[in-house]
Parts: sequence; C-alpha cells; structure tokens
Amino acid sequence: MFRLAAVVLVASVSLGAQRPADDNAFPRTKPYGRATVQYEDPQVKAVAIYDYSQRHHNQPWLLVQFGVSLSQRTEVRRDNFHIVIMPDRREVPLATQQQFLADAARMQQFKQNARIFYRNLTSFFPKSGDQVFGMRWVSLPEEGTIREVEVLPAEYNLLIGDLYFKSPTLKWESGTHRLVFDHPKGHAELPIRLE
Repeated sequence: MFRLAAVVLVASVSLGAQRPADDNAFPRTKPYGRATVQYEDPQVKAVAIYDYSQRHHNQPWLLVQFGVSLSQRTEVRRDNFHIVIMPDRREVPLATQQQFLADAARMQQFKQNARIFYRNLTSFFPKSGDQVFGMRWVSLPEEGTIREVEVLPAEYNLLIGDLYFKSPTLKWESGTHRLVFDHPKGHAELPIRLE
C-alpha cells in the first residue's frame, strides 16, 4: 500500500513539473473564459484576448488583442512586447511591418476571419474612463500609418491594440506560452494557452 502511494505521489509531482500552465507560474493573473486573461499589480494592469488564435494556431501568425494601463504617464514601444515560446523559452518579438506586408494576402484573410472573435477590452479598465488610445505596430496599406511610440498621457489611461507575432517555425505549438509586457514602469506576464 505504501509503495502504491509513493508511485502515485511521484507521478503527480512529475506531471505537475511538466505543466507550464500551472497557475503558480503566472501570479497576479485571472482568467475570464478560455482565451481571456488579466494581469494586475499596483503599477500595471493588462488584458490579453486571443479567442481566434487559440483555435487557429496551426499557421504562422498569432493575434492577441491587448490593453494596458499604467500607474504613471509613459511611452510604450514595440520592443516592450514579446512572447516566450514554451517549453524551450525562445523569445519572439512583435512582428515587423516588413514581415506583415510580405504576408499581406494571407493577413487580409487572417484579419477577416479573426474579426468575428473580437471583444471589447475597455470594460476591463473602469479607471480609464474615456481616455483610450490606440496602438498600431503593423498595418496593411489601406489601414493607415503605424506608430513606433505610443504615449499614455496620464495615469491609468488605456492603450489598446492588436499584437501580431510570427512563429519562427511557421506554426504555433499547442501548450501554454508566455506573453510579456516588459517596461521600466511596469512588468506583466500573461499565459497564452493554445489548444
């Protein structure tokens, strides 16, 4: 009996160690459904929504609707974002404008398909009031200009936009990856669970 209990205990410990999706790996996060997660601490609040990409990730592109609010006025740049692919911990930065335009035909279809999964991010940020600003790091020709820097003009103003990442292997493996917002005035890590 003791031997069976020891085997069960060892098996459960090793299974737990293999699970990067363990909630302890993502402190200060709270899920809202299958593909929405919120991070909050005194400096930063962030929300990621990835409904379309959770189900359609056997292709190069990953889309995350993202909103962030910081406790201080600051600039936000494209290099404040990256994804850590688990389990090998490879970092993938935001897609560049050149990558996005090189795949423009595919991106037209991708964006059209993803549009029906879009949700309102502002409801997660009641402190922001009407102070909502958009970020656009990539753009198709008919969508206007991109910006390299976005400014949150006052504390708790909200910055929202779409984050696009291109997989180095041209597809996204199932599992839990780590979306990182890394900024001198706030740091957030959110799980991106792909099924």
